[in-house]
Amino acid sequence: MKKNLKLIVFTIVLCAVSILNVKVMLDIDYSNDLLMTSLVSVSRGEGDPDGGDDDGTCRTDITGDMSIQDCRGVKKNGRATITYKCEGKGLGLCDDGVEYYFYDCEGAMIKHDEYIDKKECK
Repeated sequence: MKKNLKLIVFTIVLCAVSILNVKVMLDIDYSNDLLMTSLVSVSRGEGDPDGGDDDGTCRTDITGDMSIQDCRGVKKNGRATITYKCEGKGLGLCDDGVEYYFYDCEGAMIKHDEYIDKKECK
């Protein structure tokens, strides 16, 4: 009887550790998706980080926003919005439009919509 009780307790502890391990892995994957979204928006930025427009160069100003969703009482990121706006009066091309990344309650990206056009500043 004592041996069976030890086996049951060991099984319960093993299951609990496995569940916690899966949750940690999902949280890491969720953070990686958000990090990649941030890196994409930063890597596409062509504007002056100080916001200055001294030389009038044609460039793309990129801003981002994250919307929160309620997942069974837990607040999680639901949609990342990246907005591209042409700035400057000089010659050249820029991006104009919006890009959306949608996430489920586990943090996995489930949809990506992109409405971006190339434009000339002049």
